[in-house]
Amino acid sequence: TGKILHAKAGEQLSALTGKGFMLMPDQKTYLATVAGRVDVKEGRLEVTKMLEVEEVTLATGNVQFDGSVHVKGNVGSGTVIHATEDVFVDGSVESAFIECGGSVVLRQGANAAGNGRIKAGKNANGRFFEAIKVYAGEEIRANYCLNCELYAEKKIVVSGTKGTLAGGTAYAGRGLQAHNVGNWTGLFTYLKLGIDETMTKQKQEIEDQIREAQEELGILGNAYLDFQKKYPPAVRNTMEMYLKIESAIYTKEKEITELSESQKQLEEKLKTMGDVKAVIKGSLYEGTIVEINGQKWSARSIQDVTLKNVKGRIRVRAN
Repeated sequence: TGKILHAKAGEQLSALTGKGFMLMPDQKTYLATVAGRVDVKEGRLEVTKMLEVEEVTLATGNVQFDGSVHVKGNVGSGTVIHATEDVFVDGSVESAFIECGGSVVLRQGANAAGNGRIKAGKNANGRFFEAIKVYAGEEIRANYCLNCELYAEKKIVVSGTKGTLAGGTAYAGRGLQAHNVGNWTGLFTYLKLGIDETMTKQKQEIEDQIREAQEELGILGNAYLDFQKKYPPAVRNTMEMYLKIESAIYTKEKEITELSESQKQLEEKLKTMGDVKAVIKGSLYEGTIVEINGQKWSARSIQDVTLKNVKGRIRVRAN
């Protein structure tokens, strides 16, 4: 139309934060300081070291790497992969031991014949898991799990219209979602959700430690007051025993503060588990035992339900 439209002044972006790179003198160019994988996590740019191997077998040897590991082929029986970041496997996994500080991502899946283990600091994902122990600091996700020992501090999700969790045991701290649980033959399957005896024991141990520390602090406090009553500051401040008591009080108070913080974090975690539930979109088969926050229930064959512990009883609700 012949009119000039003036652009609004843009907001100057702040410098990128993260790790694995450096800002060049022109204040515009970022240079990676390690060869590896580029990722953006919660607004932070991270370049993590990545080791790529064709396969891992007894012939190639085990893998231990400070960073992420990408296996383009298979991971054979009797092998070990240990990485501080993530582990990616394009092929299948046999009776191997995989441990990492990040997530484990299997493009195919794992069949360990009861002798393998996957331990991920974050998530463990795969198309299928068979006869393997899987531990995840956050979530386990798959399309099919058979005769496994699964442990997820947050959730287990078995997705897909044919997604099935059958046989073995599965623990999820904050809930489970699956299409089918168990199978038509009545294969024994144990689901355990929410608060378990380990957390209850941990809570009791922290409470006992706080109580003991407070009793010891009380004894130290009485001795501290005795010195203050008997000696003037100029004298007691030169006495080795008085100074030791003073230092012990500081240490004990710090210990109580740290224990109280741990207690608070655990209580908050337990609160999030109070509303835990199992959502089954397909079939829940007879032969399955469900335990939610300490309450057990033997399943009958039913369809499309949600299970939840309500006032000490397992309630079954249609979806």
